[in-house]
Amino acid sequence: MFMVLGLVTATMTALPACDDFAPPVELTAPVVVGVVAEPPVVAPGARTRLTPLIATPDGPVSGPASAISATWTLTETLPGVAPFGELIPNADGSAFYQAPMTLPTLPPNALPLDSVQLDVVLDGRKTSVLKAVLVASLPTANPEIASLTADGIAVADTLELAVGTPAELSVSTAPAATDRARYAWYTSVGTIEQYQSSPCTLVAESPGSGWLYVVVRDGQLGVTWRAVPLVVR
Repeated sequence: MFMVLGLVTATMTALPACDDFAPPVELTAPVVVGVVAEPPVVAPGARTRLTPLIATPDGPVSGPASAISATWTLTETLPGVAPFGELIPNADGSAFYQAPMTLPTLPPNALPLDSVQLDVVLDGRKTSVLKAVLVASLPTANPEIASLTADGIAVADTLELAVGTPAELSVSTAPAATDRARYAWYTSVGTIEQYQSSPCTLVAESPGSGWLYVVVRDGQLGVTWRAVPLVVR
């Protein structure tokens, strides 16, 4: 178990370009903030479902809507090594990654890793993101958001803030996040400081309404997110 967990950790360390966050800035247009693989690691001969997470100023989209153009492709992970899986697009905008029963011969110390590229057209602009898919016989699961708090108070359905008053936002997951976890916060109202950490600080200088998003990666290819309506009075 420790060897395999080390393999997953090494994957994320060796390939920082894969599965990157979109820049956590003020949300003014739709953006792909991540791709969830369910399960995060796929066994030989099995498949995992890949679903894009799309944040918009008007609310979350779990996959491309009918008006959004999306294309899934396999890309080269290692120079000269062809992708070895298969992609099966779905009507809802997600895709299945089918792992081969037998892995090809890889260079010494190379990880059994495929890279999947998602190209999406959002508001007339093309966005491309990469997702790393590890093929290994390892039971894994995506984390879940356990709590989202503002100034220590749990956020239920809607987050309400006062104009000009900073709020400390924090998120926790189950299982609990380790020091390998990464965070990204997005908002269509106000400004977020320390937007790649938990806790972070959100302040809005004028009233308004919109959405707040947080995306968490556990450092072992697991991804989760939460979106809540945000009202500033």
